[in-house]
Amino acid sequence: MKTSWLASLLVFTFTQLAVSAPPVEPTPAKYFSGPVSRDVAAALKRGAAEHKPVWIVAWDDVFFRSPEGKSGLSSDYYLHYFYDNPETKKMVAGNFITAFTTMRNPAISQWIDPADKTHTPIYIVIDREGKMLVRKTHGGNPDAALKEVQEVVAQLK
Repeated sequence: MKTSWLASLLVFTFTQLAVSAPPVEPTPAKYFSGPVSRDVAAALKRGAAEHKPVWIVAWDDVFFRSPEGKSGLSSDYYLHYFYDNPETKKMVAGNFITAFTTMRNPAISQWIDPADKTHTPIYIVIDREGKMLVRKTHGGNPDAALKEVQEVVAQLK
């Protein structure tokens, strides 16, 4: 009886530690090649100055809880597999000014749908004139991601 009580206490304690662990902060360098701004306003300004579109990645910091290397449908999972193909990284770096932020950033609030509760990271593409061209969720398939990026780049021409 004492042993099962102690085992239950240990399981409860470890469960509480796992649940209350702080969110893991994603590192843009893990997903992108080339410079990535954490300042959306600065990236938009730079895009306007250079006449380049801006690729904004927004992730939900409330639901980015899985430690790196752990499987599951976390933001890290979607971002990792979306940008897994080196050609996708190259196309994003070569065609866009890139920004990386949370969905709660006020600088992108006009492009976030408050009814959307999927918590999947999104990408928003702002064209050279400052208008939103694309807003989509990141999928976890590298081949589909490359096709999506190719389609966005084709829209810019």
